[in-house]
Amino acid sequence: MPELGSLLKSFEDFIEEKECKHEGSPIPSYLKGTMLRNGPGIFEWGDTKYDHWFDGDAYVQRYAFRDGKMFYSARAIETTAYLKNKKANRIVVASFGTRAFPDPCQTIFQRLVSWFQPTEITDNTSVAFQELGDSLYALTETPMMVPVSTENLDVGDTLHCAQELFAVHTATAHCHYDSEGNVYNMGSRFGKQTQYIIVKMTPKKEAVPAGEIPFDTTLVASVDHAPEGPAYYHSFGMSENYFILIESPLRFNMLSMMMNQLFKMRSFRSIMEWKEETNTTITVVDKRTGAKVPVKMQSEPFFTFHHANSFERDGFLVVDYAKYKRAENLDALLLENMRKPDFFKEKDEDFTPYFHRMIIPLAVPENATAGDDLLKSLSWAGGCKAELREDGSLWLTDERLCDYSVEFPRYNYDAVNTKHYRFVYGTTILRGQDAAAKNGIVKTDCDAKKSSIWTVDNENQLTGEPIFVADPEGKKEDDGVLTVPVMTLDGSHPYVAILRATDLEEIARFTIPMDRIPFGFHGHYTNKHTKEQKKKTGDA
Repeated sequence: MPELGSLLKSFEDFIEEKECKHEGSPIPSYLKGTMLRNGPGIFEWGDTKYDHWFDGDAYVQRYAFRDGKMFYSARAIETTAYLKNKKANRIVVASFGTRAFPDPCQTIFQRLVSWFQPTEITDNTSVAFQELGDSLYALTETPMMVPVSTENLDVGDTLHCAQELFAVHTATAHCHYDSEGNVYNMGSRFGKQTQYIIVKMTPKKEAVPAGEIPFDTTLVASVDHAPEGPAYYHSFGMSENYFILIESPLRFNMLSMMMNQLFKMRSFRSIMEWKEETNTTITVVDKRTGAKVPVKMQSEPFFTFHHANSFERDGFLVVDYAKYKRAENLDALLLENMRKPDFFKEKDEDFTPYFHRMIIPLAVPENATAGDDLLKSLSWAGGCKAELREDGSLWLTDERLCDYSVEFPRYNYDAVNTKHYRFVYGTTILRGQDAAAKNGIVKTDCDAKKSSIWTVDNENQLTGEPIFVADPEGKKEDDGVLTVPVMTLDGSHPYVAILRATDLEEIARFTIPMDRIPFGFHGHYTNKHTKEQKKKTGDA
């Protein structure tokens, strides 16, 4: 089996644009935009090293499609955290799984004083992207946004997504959009009254002077968490009229969090714990009123990083996601574990993601009695159930829709988000205990519950997140192509496969003239050419 360690070493700060070798048929003429990929690319500073996959400094790759060709470039993103680390030549800003390191030149007294400073929120925006107005932003799991140019990957000054109007300490890196161009995001506010916060960001219609925030932020809802404590989450669901948050057993320890406010050098992961006996709580919030749906809803303990689509049908709410049975406190993704030769051999079934669907009743009928399955009358419910319990709560049972493991689920967002849809695409990087499982891209028909797979050439290749690019002349939901980055572990050239989304047939591939590309997180395709970005200051 391949070893992942070669992709978890620091990359060059800057790689200038290189044309990639084209093989196969010509690519569709509508594929003429830019695909960006985000993820960690710098893993050590001086003698200090990051401990967790989530922590490496942001590194953005650019795949530009022009005149049937593809061009590759990449660079480390000069966030405030990056600049501070670079100046000190050590890790000075604590992150998800890595504590900050003290200044070796400080006296013992100075170090003691520094430990009692307020925790700094990192702007290491290494996870995903969002478009808002005329700009594109890199995101992480804090309320920080960094504008990125699609032209040259220059970055501007860090912005706070809530404009510091309300205290928000975390935010998801996966926003949602509506048809009017508004962006919705969810975060957590910690303190005397810890709550989940949902905000809407609206681009300003008039031009704003340089340095001003080009969007308005409004509070949509603030809701209480489950009694077991606030949950860690990476994404959320949004239908036409509702927001959906899956509160897994991975919870924040509030005492540890208070200590972390004092000891700023502790990592984010150190204040989380997997509560073994805690069920998963499903929190649904009405987008129109900001009120939480009052029915208590729970399911078996599980965890999800990534939601797919959510939509309303026949008075019920359908929620799709990649599900893990257990996540512990995400120690499986410590870099020391991922660099082990047996990382892919262990095949932990509990930490293998499978694509699932949950169906949620939006109301309990007055004539329902304890023990009733409120989904029994639905011809399309499949294996999903919603059992009414004696205390008036609902116990929800989800259904697995795909035999293959699936992570990074993507779909035709612009056409079908918040609507009844059929097709989801994902990668099979974590393959569980199935000895015959292969690495590749999976397409799942959610209605028929059938899947197909495109596989890579050999076991030394890994697929990244597939990005769907719609055919503007297409008539069907799956008319378009998938752009699929393929990483290599043996020093051979990585490549981008262009797959026809209808049947996963490979149309073409572009070979990147590098011996490796990062094992990153999320990608984004855009036809928008965002303006050049310039930071007001070049130092931290």
